[in-house]
Amino acid sequence: MIKLFVDELLQNNDGSRSFFCVGDPKQSIYGWRGACGELIDSIVSLFQLEKQELTGSRRSAWPILNMVNRLFGNFEVIGELFPECVEIWKKRWTVQHCIESNFEGYGCFLCVIEPPKEKEFGLENASNEEIEGKQGEQTTPNSSTLRFEAIKRLLIDEIKPQEKKVSCAILVQTNKEAADIFHYLSACSNLKVSLEGKIYPGKDNTLAKFFSALVQSIAHPNDSLALGWLQATPVGDIFREELWRKNIWEKLFMGGFLEVASWLFAVLEKKYSWMTFIKREWQ
Repeated sequence: MIKLFVDELLQNNDGSRSFFCVGDPKQSIYGWRGACGELIDSIVSLFQLEKQELTGSRRSAWPILNMVNRLFGNFEVIGELFPECVEIWKKRWTVQHCIESNFEGYGCFLCVIEPPKEKEFGLENASNEEIEGKQGEQTTPNSSTLRFEAIKRLLIDEIKPQEKKVSCAILVQTNKEAADIFHYLSACSNLKVSLEGKIYPGKDNTLAKFFSALVQSIAHPNDSLALGWLQATPVGDIFREELWRKNIWEKLFMGGFLEVASWLFAVLEKKYSWMTFIKREWQ
C-alpha cells in the first residue's frame, strides 16, 4: 500500500506533490502492536529519498541526554549484550543534543548487583553447632530489597528532592512494584511519598473501558486485544463489519470524541433501556 502511494506521488513531475514521512525506529519496541523498525529505512532505500535526522531534544536537560548518549552509544557493551542486533543499532543510533540549554536536570544509571547465592544448607550430616550458626545468621536481602534500598540512597544522598524543593517521579512497569517501592520508602525513610500507580482514569467502570477500547482499536488497528474486547460486547457484531473503523474516523473528524461517544450511547440504548440513566450520570 505504501509503495503504491509513493509511486503515485513520484509520477507527478510538475512539483506540486511531495511526500513527507516521520518515524522513530526506537519505537519498534511496540512490535506487538504492529510497529516496524525497518519501514523508514526501506522507504528511503527503495525510493532514494533524502533522510534527515532529528537529533535535538526540547524536553530533556543535558545531564539526561549525556546519560542516554553514554548508554545507548556504547556499541562495545551493546555488542556483548545483544550481538545479534548491534550492527543494526549502529546504523540507527544518533547522538542526542539539548536545544534548551537552560534546562536543569539530573541523570544517572543505577545498576544493582545481587550478591551470589550461597549453596543450599542441608541438615544431613550437619553438626548442632553448624545448625545453630545458620539459625543465627541474618537473612540475605532479596534483589527487590536491594533495588529499593539503592533507590532510597539515590534519592537521599544524590537527588535530595526535599532539600532542593523538587518533585521526583519513579516510573516502573507494574502497579505491584510501584506499591512495593511506595511502602518501602514510606517505612524506611523520611521522604514524602505518594502512590499514583493504582489510579485508573477512564477504566473505573465497564462503560469507560468500552470507550477506551474503541479509541485504542481505531488508533492501533493491529491491537488484537482491544478489538477482541469490542467484539466480545453485546454489540460486537458492529465491530466485525469491514468498514467500521472508517465510520468511526469520520465521526471523530466531524464532531470529535463527543460525536463518537454520542454514537456509542445511541448504539447501546437500542440494547438496554437503562442506558438513559447511565448517560445522564456520565454527563
